[in-house]
Amino acid sequence: QTVAAFHSLVGLAAVLTAVADYLEVMAEREEDPLVEIDTVRLAAVGLAAAIGGITTTGSIIAFAKLSAMLSSAPLRLPIRDPLNLVMALALLAGLVYIPLDVGEPCTGLLVLGGVTLVSLVMGLHMVHSIGG
Repeated sequence: QTVAAFHSLVGLAAVLTAVADYLEVMAEREEDPLVEIDTVRLAAVGLAAAIGGITTTGSIIAFAKLSAMLSSAPLRLPIRDPLNLVMALALLAGLVYIPLDVGEPCTGLLVLGGVTLVSLVMGLHMVHSIGG
């Protein structure tokens, strides 16, 4: 239980670090519009937000199941597999867009927010679907 609780904080830290790093990159770009954008850094930002989001909510659900705050039975939605597929495709699209973003910083920040939101829901759904 303790490990799950602390892992949720680690995931949250990863998400917040990713957002802060993205804002730093965009601030550098605003200061000098000719600065070359580091696509590897932006790809890492997207991955950190995605993995951190999944870790945050997945760990919260794991903690709740381990402490009997939630039933240990798996969540069985009839549309579970299509829902996972749609979320995975949305996450993948966002992860591809973030490092290739050449538009407005606000658009990239919205996509990063979308990646984070989808990953939070994925972590919740995927871990809640485990049990027995």
